[in-house]
Amino acid sequence: MTGSTFLRLAAYHRGVLPGLAPHTRFLCSPSSSSAAEEADDDGKQIGQPVQGINYKKGGTDPKILPDGEYPEWLWTMIDPKPTLSELDRKLRPIINKEINGIGELRQLMNDHEDEIRRYAKLLGKVRVKENNTKKKK
Repeated sequence: MTGSTFLRLAAYHRGVLPGLAPHTRFLCSPSSSSAAEEADDDGKQIGQPVQGINYKKGGTDPKILPDGEYPEWLWTMIDPKPTLSELDRKLRPIINKEINGIGELRQLMNDHEDEIRRYAKLLGKVRVKENNTKKKK
């Protein structure tokens, strides 16, 4: 996804660019050859402000930057995150494994930190929903 595509998507979701289709997977795939990417390659849109995205009082609209100036995590934002059942299948054997010493525990946490955090978050959501339905009855 190019910088201009990202900013145009943000503008679309704020209702500023109604002509932009909401097919984010198609527009954001790195291998797609959309018109916005071709415009970036020519350098026509780089440096120009995107109208209507500013959300700060008295601020200015952001300018389109080359792809290399955006942080790496930006390009992974639209990647699908694993569901609770996928994480359960993957982490259940790891969690049930016997851990010998703090060194193994630290290694386990380093290897699967993001997955374990997401798993705990999703489990918490499930428990809250279950408790809410019990209280409702």
